[in-house]
Amino acid sequence: MDVIVVGAGPIGCYLAYLLAKKGYGVRIYEEHKEVGRPLQCSGVVSENGLRSLNLYKKGFILSKVSEFRLHSFKTCLRLKLRKTKICILDRVRFDKYLARLAENKNACIELGKRVRIVRKNGRFFAKVGDKIERSKVIVVADGNTSDYARKIFGNKYEKIIAIQWDFPEVQRHIDVFFNKSLSKNFYAWVIPKGNCIGVGLGDSIENFSFKNFEKFLKNLKVEKKVINRISGKISIGYARKTCIDNLLAVGEAALQVKPFTGGGIIYGLNCAEIASFAISKYLENSNPLRLYEILWKGRYKKEIIAGLFLRKLYKVVGNPQIDLALKLLKYRKAVIEGYFDYESYFSLFLSFLTRG
Repeated sequence: MDVIVVGAGPIGCYLAYLLAKKGYGVRIYEEHKEVGRPLQCSGVVSENGLRSLNLYKKGFILSKVSEFRLHSFKTCLRLKLRKTKICILDRVRFDKYLARLAENKNACIELGKRVRIVRKNGRFFAKVGDKIERSKVIVVADGNTSDYARKIFGNKYEKIIAIQWDFPEVQRHIDVFFNKSLSKNFYAWVIPKGNCIGVGLGDSIENFSFKNFEKFLKNLKVEKKVINRISGKISIGYARKTCIDNLLAVGEAALQVKPFTGGGIIYGLNCAEIASFAISKYLENSNPLRLYEILWKGRYKKEIIAGLFLRKLYKVVGNPQIDLALKLLKYRKAVIEGYFDYESYFSLFLSFLTRG
């Protein structure tokens, strides 16, 4: 076997597809018994991000919007984005689509299999049950459940707990609420999902309170019956190491996540393409796998550092400062609407510096 991928989420399946398409032998191990479940993600991505990967398919897009409403305690900033639209994915369909792509290129997916990573004589192996599976490369792509980011790579990160309930209501825009009385270190949201809305709230693990989520629902006056509940954790930080010997991490396991919003689908998919290139070079020419780390950081280090800076700033301000910030942003509304890229903080920073 050339490559073992741990985790059949969208990042792991997409990487498996890219490698299998090149003719490599790829096997994916997934601890759950169904691809795409349990659902732990809202699935908010940019249309441009999907199109750049040739993964824009109407079959798994629940809604597509261009209007954002940013709410503070007393202020609302309405934005109509011109550079891109925001897509809300049906994550189960999206994940299964990528799994089918991989299988159609002869990648093997084994469900209900928990993997342990073990190291012998300077190389890593996958232990499935009592059996050691040997491969030339092992890729950790098991998302926010991954302990390898800390145990093997030694990366430090913050955990966010997020919860979302879906209700049978319709709206055509995204609401984001920055209110420290509801979420001290993150935010709350309402997103359109076709024939329903997703109402959610996240906060750092030490501050998350279900009572605040109930309070948020009460403030919104949501009275209809809940039709779906999802929850999960988000890992946020900067990964100083994502590759050791024949082992590498990709996606949220490598902290390839936007620190301010918690989204990581497009980051992870792009890094899967980089990983595919680096793994190919390693298998063909014995080039060091560290090429992967150099290339993905070349693309995303500035973005992640910018997001961590915003997050650090957000943690120390209160509701009055957030109100003031939104009021000031109204004066730069045209710049934001014209140049905001949902997948790039850094481009917005540059726009503020260079545009009037």
